[in-house]
This record gives sequence, structure tokens and C-alpha cells, in this order.
Amino acid sequence: MARYLSPIDYGLIAAVTSILGVTFFFGDLGLGTAAIQKKNITLTQQNTLFWANSLCGFVVAVLICILAPMITMFAKDDRCYSITVFMSAVFLINGLGVQHLSKLKRDLRFKNIALSDLTATFLSSIIGIILSLKGYKYWSLVWCQVTYSFFLNGVYWLYAKWLPGVGEWNSDTKKMLSFGFDVSVLNVFSRITRNFDQVLITRISGLSSLGIYSRAISLIALVNNQLRLSVFSSAFPLLAKYQGNNDDFNRTYIDFIKLLVLPTSLAGGFFIFHADSLIAIYLGKNWSTVAPYLKILGISCFVLPVVTALDQIPLAKGISRLYMGIGLSRGAIKIITITIGTFLYGAIGCAWGYVLGDVFSILPSYFIASRAAPIDTATIIPSVFLPLTIALASGYFSFILCKVCLFASQHIVICFIESTLLYLIIYLVIYYVCSIKFNRFMINLPGCFNAKYF
Repeated sequence: MARYLSPIDYGLIAAVTSILGVTFFFGDLGLGTAAIQKKNITLTQQNTLFWANSLCGFVVAVLICILAPMITMFAKDDRCYSITVFMSAVFLINGLGVQHLSKLKRDLRFKNIALSDLTATFLSSIIGIILSLKGYKYWSLVWCQVTYSFFLNGVYWLYAKWLPGVGEWNSDTKKMLSFGFDVSVLNVFSRITRNFDQVLITRISGLSSLGIYSRAISLIALVNNQLRLSVFSSAFPLLAKYQGNNDDFNRTYIDFIKLLVLPTSLAGGFFIFHADSLIAIYLGKNWSTVAPYLKILGISCFVLPVVTALDQIPLAKGISRLYMGIGLSRGAIKIITITIGTFLYGAIGCAWGYVLGDVFSILPSYFIASRAAPIDTATIIPSVFLPLTIALASGYFSFILCKVCLFASQHIVICFIESTLLYLIIYLVIYYVCSIKFNRFMINLPGCFNAKYF
């Protein structure tokens, strides 16, 4: 689609979605998380949560239509009005599927969840591609997002095999609403900080710069957000199950950290050193200006998964206030770094602010999360440090070999294949040689990495 659309087209959608994204969790109200975290939930309670989510989704959709003129004025483009009104349907649709997704997660039916996402992605992508080929420009992106929500939640309903009935208001429901409200407040604030960079670029650098930046951040999100959410969707129910047993809780948490860090660090190393060939094959040669942003944002693949994994500890323990504390501190730091970077250096400074915000958030997040449960840093640090180091070394050596020593191909497909294969080969060789010795060395270090010293 990028080969038939312009940065302005993507900038229009990014400008609207960066603002609308803040309101998404008002429709959710954190009730999906509350339904998963609760050890025992009745069908009547889940019915109540469904109607609460549906009502909130409807209210949010109406409010978005009312606020559409203000969003248009902020983005300084009249086309944003019709985009905003049309995309309000996404919030109504998502409100109808929150509890069905929660039911699938409680039942650990992650295969069904994955198939739902694949089905929705495939069908909505076909619609988007067809519309872009027919010259619908930014409307092809709008329809792609709306139909994705429609297909995704529709398949959730099919897999869940649950038709909501009459709900009931009781004390347990109130507790879940209270827990969900705390989670929702943090989620809204997190979404504000997550979209703050694009909102700021809209005002300072314009829609064209936003369109370029949004293509880089979407690739990062593909790894950091989609992969992270996929892992956490299975991690959270299991962590909630073991919330009363610290040993099982810690062991499960470490297993998911290892599962998460390996692919994200692998992607981060490739983004940093081979962004040019990736952008050329993924978006086309006309989008070469995206590569510098991707190289900077690729650093976040090493940091963000670890930082965001920390907030799962108090969340799974049911300590919503500590969960809020992690998110609020991380969001405040990120807003400061992004604001400084954008005002000083524009969109490229915003990318640096995005990365530095994650880096500076590590220690505050760790200290808050450790209040909810002990964290086995003696195991976690080697598990994180090894893939990170190997990814950087593999990216550097494969870059040197591709550009200087071995290959001189100018064809974008061949260049991409060369860089990818060489990077993976070097990564696997180094990992195989170093992993066992490195882990033994790190774990046997004197107690400097022991949790009690932090």
C-alpha cells in the first residue's frame, strides 16, 4: 500500500489515530483485565461487564463524533473530520468484543486468539490493498482499520460461543469496576504518552513528517507492541494464577522474559544496522527517509519489552495502585524527553526522546515493581544482556561484511536477502558459542546482581 500512497496519506491517519487512541481505554474501562485477573468469575458477572463495555463503547463513539471539529482544527486539515467520524465506529465495535476476548484468555485459548488476529489482518489487508489500487488514497487506510476491528471481534464471538445475557449489580462487580478503573486510568495515560510523540510532530513538523515518522514507529510497534502483547496475553493469566505463590510466580515471569527478549533483541539489531535494505523492500525506494528514524527507534526493541514487563508484576498480583505508579512515572519521563527532543530537533529529536524515555524509565519501574513481588535479577539480567549483546555484535559484523567486504549488489531484493541471511547466520553462530559460558559467568558473579542489593 505504501507504494500507492504518500506520506501525507499516512500522516492524516496517524494524526487522527494518535488522538483517538487515547480514548480507546475509556471504552474498555479496564474491565477486560479485571475479568482475567479475578480468580473466579460467574457468568452473570461477565454479562454485567459486557453491557458495561458495550455502553462505554457507544458513549465514546458519540463523543468522538461531537469532538471531530476540534480534532480537525488541531490537525489543521479538513479531511480529518470525515476520517474521525468514520473511525468512531471502531470504538463501538471493540466495546462489543472486550469480554469475548477476556473469556478466550481466561480459558487459555491463545491459538484461537492468534487465528482471530490473522484472519482479521488478512481480510482487512485485502480490502485496503484493493482500495489503494483503485485510488482511494487515505480512505484505503481508514477502511483497513475499521474492517480489521469488525472481523477481529466477529471471530472472537465465533470462538467464544457465548451470547451475553442479563447481568447483575453486586459487590463483586463493584470491586472489578474499581480495579478496572485503576487499570483504565493507567492505560489511558500510557496511550497518551505512546501517542504524544505523533501529536507533537503533527503540530510542530506537519503531516508529511508525521507520515514518515509513523512508518518507522509502526515497524517498531509490530515488534514491541504486537509481540509483547502476544506474549503478555498468555503470561498474564498464568501469572495471575500463581499470584499467591512467589516461587511459581517468579519462575513463570522469568520464562516469559526470556521468551520476549530473544526475538525483540534480534529485531532491534536488524533495525539498527540494516534499516536501509528493510525499508527499501518493505515500503519502496521512495521511503528511504524512514530509515534514519528506524535506526534510532530500533534501540527501543532492547529496552521497552523489559520495562513494560515490569508492570505485569503488580497487575497480576492485583495491586492496581503500584501498576498505576509504574505507568505514571514511565509516562511522565517519556513526555519530558519527547517534548525536549521534538522542540530542539524536530521529528528526529522526537525519535531520540522516545528511546531515552524508555531508558530512563528502567530504574523507577524496577523499584516500584519490586514492592509487589521479589524480582530475581540474578537470572533476569543475564537473560536480557546476552541476546542484546549478541544482536548488536551480529548487526555490526553483518553490516560491515555486506557493505565493505563481500557484497556489492544494488538490487533491493538481493541486498535484503543478503543482509538478512548474513545477520541471522552470525547471530546463531555467536549465540551457540557464547550462550552457555556467558550465562555461567554472569550467574556465578558475586552477589552484585542479587535482588537483595537493589
